[in-house]
Amino acid sequence: MGRLPDVQVPTKVQEARFHQVSYRDHSVSFSFTIVPCPDEPARLKATVVGKAFTGSIKNVLDVNKEETLTEVLEECRIPVSQSSSIQNINSLLREKTTEKKRIERTPRRVFPLSNRSGPDILGMVGHLAHISDDNAAWVISWHLAGNMDCVITKTTAEAQKIFHSERGRQQVMALDNIYVNPGNRPLPHIKNGLELFSPVGNPLYARNLLIYTTEEESCERVFKNILGNTILMDDIESATNYRKAVIEKGNYCPTILTLDGNRLGASGNLGGAQNKAPHKDMVKKFGAPLPQRYYELQQEIELLIQYRSALEKKEDAEDERKNTILTLSEIQQEMDETKAELQEIERRLGKRRPEDISEPSGLMIKRPR
Repeated sequence: MGRLPDVQVPTKVQEARFHQVSYRDHSVSFSFTIVPCPDEPARLKATVVGKAFTGSIKNVLDVNKEETLTEVLEECRIPVSQSSSIQNINSLLREKTTEKKRIERTPRRVFPLSNRSGPDILGMVGHLAHISDDNAAWVISWHLAGNMDCVITKTTAEAQKIFHSERGRQQVMALDNIYVNPGNRPLPHIKNGLELFSPVGNPLYARNLLIYTTEEESCERVFKNILGNTILMDDIESATNYRKAVIEKGNYCPTILTLDGNRLGASGNLGGAQNKAPHKDMVKKFGAPLPQRYYELQQEIELLIQYRSALEKKEDAEDERKNTILTLSEIQQEMDETKAELQEIERRLGKRRPEDISEPSGLMIKRPR
């Protein structure tokens, strides 16, 4: 398995935090949880617990090599062996498929408004991303409340079409009408790859918690535009101290959201009804992604299907070999019988006189006068 690109994680952890990073160019998703380790040495602030897995199983495996698939399945802790039968594999497939369907049926957080679709429509903002953490989903959704029902189109023409058909009642935004700065800036407490101070409160860009549900590049462009460099931190006290330290270093500090439901504006304003998130039930929130186990099951099912195909090919080849051997055996038997018959004919012919052979009995040969 190849080495994953480096992943930046917080150096100080006060509570468990789930993260998921996707690498588009490698079709790889890496999910992990950072948990506090108070008993570890000071230099070890957190333990990363997780599993890397390919987003899609490509046919890079030679499905004819049963041994290779067996090794991969063993790595996934799927109990198969060289003696496994197709019946065993079908039983495992039924078990995995049942578990996958059970996860699909399990209620989870969903964005409540109906999505909009079409060839030139990316979708409604609230449907373009999932967020795992409930508190993060709550505060980010509240911060973007004015944009959550906005329909993102791929062209200005489609945006104008929706605008006129809805008589201006539907908010729209066209991808080809969005400008965002290329690249990604480091957090404001980092300069030239070095921390200007050690922050408390686990600052990170809020958009890094978004798990895009459709065309990743387009979604990234959308959220860079509407969410920008908004920071997410643990609480308002940490956020206030962080902003103060950034300003003292002569840097600009963007808006900070906190997991306890507060907003510290880019201008430094905090407090008041406009900067306090309402109750969670009153906010139309981003949906929650399916759990990691769901994607593991997808991988395992695909591997088992490949393994079953390899077994079927192996059995077909074995049946063909047996049929070929049987056919050759029958041909050999016929050849042996034919040879025996020929030998018997030769033996009988060898016992007769030459004149009997040249003038068969019962035939009258006319001689010339």
